[in-house]
Amino acid sequence: MPEQPEVRAKVEALQEQVDRLEALFDGGKYKEGLAQAETLLPQVEPVGYAPLFARTLFVTARLNEGAGDFTTAEARIRQDYGTAAMKPDGG
Repeated sequence: MPEQPEVRAKVEALQEQVDRLEALFDGGKYKEGLAQAETLLPQVEPVGYAPLFARTLFVTARLNEGAGDFTTAEARIRQDYGTAAMKPDGG
């Protein structure tokens, strides 16, 4: 987790939203999850915490796959691999 308290609080709040995306995936609500993911991704990326961004991309890719959009799912996974290779602080 980030050391800065304000960044840590933001990461924790965003993680809860990613948890909801996973619950939507588990419930088979792919399109609803994708709609939420599209608003969540632009909030997560600027935080600069690579593990959270990578997790969000992964869950979004699973939602794309569940919705039958395999091309976008593959692109998200490729982006996720690049993100996962970054340092946790986004560097």
